[in-house]
Amino acid sequence: MYNFLILLITAIELKQLDNCQLIKLCAKDPENRSVWQEFYDRFNAQIFLWIYREGKTRGLDKISLQFEEEVRDLVGEFYLKLVQNKCKVLREFKCKNEFSVYLYFCTIAKSIVINDLIRRKALKRVQVVYSPYEINDELWVEKISKNSSRPDATEDLNYQHLIEEINAALDEILKGKNKARDMLIFQLNMYMGFIPEEIANYPGIGLSVKRVRNIITYLKQELQKKLLRPPENSG
Repeated sequence: MYNFLILLITAIELKQLDNCQLIKLCAKDPENRSVWQEFYDRFNAQIFLWIYREGKTRGLDKISLQFEEEVRDLVGEFYLKLVQNKCKVLREFKCKNEFSVYLYFCTIAKSIVINDLIRRKALKRVQVVYSPYEINDELWVEKISKNSSRPDATEDLNYQHLIEEINAALDEILKGKNKARDMLIFQLNMYMGFIPEEIANYPGIGLSVKRVRNIITYLKQELQKKLLRPPENSG
């Protein structure tokens, strides 16, 4: 029955499936070439770009004589990661919306590059986690942490706890049909270091650079209002 359903879905146009539906099909039927061809057509160029960009950022191009060839090899590792252990990475992914797919794949791409650099002993110490919570705007985050209203807020507050607090605040601040999109814009900028020009060209965003910049500025201001509250008097 399931195989018949796969054939039926293929026949009525895989391109009509949203990202979450496509990933579920890839996870459930990893041998289906039509499904994976659609995955390739939809995501491969972006996967290459993520790995290329992360490689440049981390200096892989400086230690690799054939950088673009190296990037292609790492793209192959990305796909290998997806299909290992019966597509465990895809099966365990909780797809909340179209944008969460890109964020998830981006973090995997980043970890692929980091692992390659570890193998080359180009990084002395790094912690690889499949999480979108990587800090780049450290001064802004440090300002939040020092003034956080959490009872355990200190200068050495665990960044993971801080990011959880920031995301919880964002969840309250953002409303309406563009909530997921605006959350992604903030995460790409703050946690992954994407600049507004890059975010504006990100799949599914569909906004001008000016509009992206305004959203980032607005959310930072709202977060500061929400998180930089003076501590309440205990007496």
